[in-house]
Amino acid sequence: LVAALEKVIKLICFSLFSHSLTQRLFWLFSVLADANFPASSICACGPKEIRADGLGIPQLLEAILKLLPLDTYVSSPAAVMDLVDSDKQRALAVPVWDTYTLLLGQAGSQAPLEKVERFAFYERAKKAYAVVATGCVSSLP
Repeated sequence: LVAALEKVIKLICFSLFSHSLTQRLFWLFSVLADANFPASSICACGPKEIRADGLGIPQLLEAILKLLPLDTYVSSPAAVMDLVDSDKQRALAVPVWDTYTLLLGQAGSQAPLEKVERFAFYERAKKAYAVVATGCVSSLP
């Protein structure tokens, strides 16, 4: 597991640092995706697909935050796909969001997670530098 995590981090860092500074700054935004996210479809529109099967998003996020700082010039340096209306009406809890907030706080961010509507999130993801697809499912009840 540790070797797989190191490999993913090296792939991200190698990809970022193989471009000019301007390209790195422009393309730094990446998506950490669980198994439910249409990574291959989104990546057909441009982002690099990096497979991290067997790793969870919290593990990846924690490791990445040790190497790459958060953007301090935006109101929310991290975003999640918001619940659809029917899940909001049922007051569906997403406990993993608390984990993300904790990890981001440990990295120095006090900003809340930005919640982005599902299809807007897909469009935003198409503009990302990379999609890191975990193959794991985020913990939903």
